[in-house]
This record gives sequence, C-alpha cells and structure tokens, in this order.
Amino acid sequence: MNQSIREAKPIQSLKVGLRILDSLGEFKQGASLSLLATRCDISQSKLHRYLATFVQNSVVVQNPKTGEYALGVAALKLGLSALKQINLFSRVNDQLETIARITNCHAYMTVWSSAGPILMRWAYSTDSLVTNTIPGQVLSVTRSSAGQLYAAFLPEHVTRELVERELSSFGMTDDVRKNLLERIKKVVENRFARSIGESEPQLQSVSVPVFDWHDSWMVTVGVALPVESDIVLVDAKLDILKQFAERMSIRPTVHPMMP
Repeated sequence: MNQSIREAKPIQSLKVGLRILDSLGEFKQGASLSLLATRCDISQSKLHRYLATFVQNSVVVQNPKTGEYALGVAALKLGLSALKQINLFSRVNDQLETIARITNCHAYMTVWSSAGPILMRWAYSTDSLVTNTIPGQVLSVTRSSAGQLYAAFLPEHVTRELVERELSSFGMTDDVRKNLLERIKKVVENRFARSIGESEPQLQSVSVPVFDWHDSWMVTVGVALPVESDIVLVDAKLDILKQFAERMSIRPTVHPMMP
C-alpha cells in the first residue's frame, strides 16, 4: 500500500462522529440533544443514533435526570492514553510526587482543553490541607493560578472566548478588564501565577508553566497552601517550582495574551 494516509478517502460517518465528540468536549457540564445538534449542525434523529452507539461503548454518558450528554469514561481513558504518549506530560507527571515531597504541599498538574484548564492529577503530601477540586475538573481561566498562566502564555486566539465568557459573568467593566490585563502582564513578567482564595476559600495556589517544542503545548504545575500562608513560605515553595519548570521546559517561549 503506497497510498499516503493524507490522500486516502476519509470515512464520512467517522468524521461526523469525531465532530460530535469534539463539540461535546466544549461543554463544561454536558449538553442536551437539541443544543448539541445545533452545535454540530446535524438533525436530532441522526445525532441520536451516534449518541446511542457512543453511550453503549461508554464514550458518552447520559444524565438520567436531565437527559444531557457528556463525555464518558472511555473518552477519558483515550485522552489519558494520548497524553502518556506526549513526552512533556510524561516527564512532568513522573516528577509530581517528588514536588509534593520536597515542598510538603499537595502538588498538581493541569493541561489545556477546549473547555479550559483541566486538573489532571494531584500528588498528595503529608500536609493536612483539604482540597475539593478533583481530577478532571475544569478550572477558571481568570481566577485560578493555572488558568492565568494559559491566558498569559497561550496564543490569544486560543483563550479569548473563555476569557470573554468569564469576564461577562463577572460583569465586564473597563476596570475588570484593566485589572485582568495588569494581572496577566505580571504573570508574563514573573513567569508564575498566584491565586488566593479564588478557587477555594481555604487555600491559595501558585503555579508555573512548563513548555514543550510545540507553540501551543504547555502544562502547568503548582502547589496548594493554606490561604493564610505568608509570603516567605509561598516564595520558598515557588522557588522550587521555578527550578523544576526551568529544568523540565524545552522551549521557554512567551505568548502574551494581549499586546
């Protein structure tokens, strides 16, 4: 078989199915049949047949109370398998327990998705701090320390829609936008982000970016501390994170959110 993969005739039904899954991944809490049909620009009857197959194979789940659809366990396993094949993810993931042990803080890593930053994993320390954020949860782009890093370093067109959506939900005024831009500017300059009581009232977090060769590929690594932790303690943990990020990063290129 000498025919190039790119020259091979695509299977149209598979393309439709992939478009459905991609669209479903853009919703934070699932979508109704009608909403998803509109997003995918296909009839509800046709969409229902695809969803039935996906549900039977655990790629999609349906909420028995609301009837809404969301990505299922099989989709999550597929995504995790793909991430394991990406060198950056594997390298950072392998060192997460070390970060937790050295800092004596719960350490976490996130990746970017079409729905926003996703918390991929916690590595717990002996610290008694309780966190309510769970793996697989989508984080705020503007209020979480990880989200601010993506807003600062990913290309602006990648994060624009989610940033605008969050600003609108906060009551988008000139002052709100100005404060965010100033905050993101400092993130770019300092190469870290800090969030105090914004994601969870009892904790603060500091995160750093780790870059790969690809222009739009990065992960973030951070630690959680009690919200009352003083700046000296936070800076000590941050120094460890920065050294780790410098060692792990392949391409420390900066993509500021705004000019």
